[in-house]
Amino acid sequence: MGLDDNYSSSRRAVSWICQTCSNNKAKKNDNTVRSNLLTVANKKSTPITSTDLNPESSLTREDVSYIVQDIMQSQFDLMLTKMNDAMMNALNIKLNPFREEIRDLVNSMEYMNSRFEDISKEHKYTQEQVAILVKENEHLKTTVSDLSNRIDHMEQHSRSKNIEIQCVPENKNENLLNMVLQLTGAIGSEVNESHILNCTRVAKMRREGNRPRSIIVELCTPRYRDEFLTCALKYNKLNSGQKLNSTIIGISGNPVPIYICEHLSPTNKALHAAARMKAKQHKYKFVWVRNGRIFVRKNEKSQFLWIKNTCSLDKII
Repeated sequence: MGLDDNYSSSRRAVSWICQTCSNNKAKKNDNTVRSNLLTVANKKSTPITSTDLNPESSLTREDVSYIVQDIMQSQFDLMLTKMNDAMMNALNIKLNPFREEIRDLVNSMEYMNSRFEDISKEHKYTQEQVAILVKENEHLKTTVSDLSNRIDHMEQHSRSKNIEIQCVPENKNENLLNMVLQLTGAIGSEVNESHILNCTRVAKMRREGNRPRSIIVELCTPRYRDEFLTCALKYNKLNSGQKLNSTIIGISGNPVPIYICEHLSPTNKALHAAARMKAKQHKYKFVWVRNGRIFVRKNEKSQFLWIKNTCSLDKII
């Protein structure tokens, strides 16, 4: 018998126990395992370590599987928590610039909203002021138009005693009074030197034209003006072949037609010219002036039209 055999025999002798003690020991180990399993069952969320188990206890397959699952679940929960923390930290790092941009956008929107409110208030105030100005402008237009009409009426009334002689050739040494008296004698008017208050040439409206300046004759009363105009009209009707011209008043040379009419204000003179042009376009036969008023008539059978202003020109159709 060798040394190893003696050692094994002595070890078996030392470790041998009786049957009763062996049963008691097995029963004790079984109770310990159950107690450990109950502790594990009561602490499902606590990982089971090697110190919680008795090395000498006997575990079933189900107990081991449960213990392994519990350990894996604990490790998985821990890993999931760490992953969530890591993901949240990463997201926070990535989203911080976006948060700043969104905050800036919110501030910008708030500023823009406040500016929009201010602009809306200003726009509303401006609209109210514009409405007031439009109303005032309409009132001013009406006032200006009324004043213009009054001024035109006054200007025309101040010319109520005047006649205008057009297209008389100019001469440096001319005597306007003698020419007017020769004209009154030629047409058979009763106007004489005592009835003439003033006699002068006036500036041309168009300086670039070659037409001579008109002669304005101021008489003492409107009656003599009307009488002078009537006589000139009769003369032209009776002498249709040789109407009033420059030779009648003693001007030598080729005869130049002379026209006698009422002395109109600048506004009425422009309106008269526009009325004559429009009447010519639409083949109106008569255009005349009576006491500063302008009239047109298409023919002998039609009604006359009073041209009061430029809007009245639309009546000529």
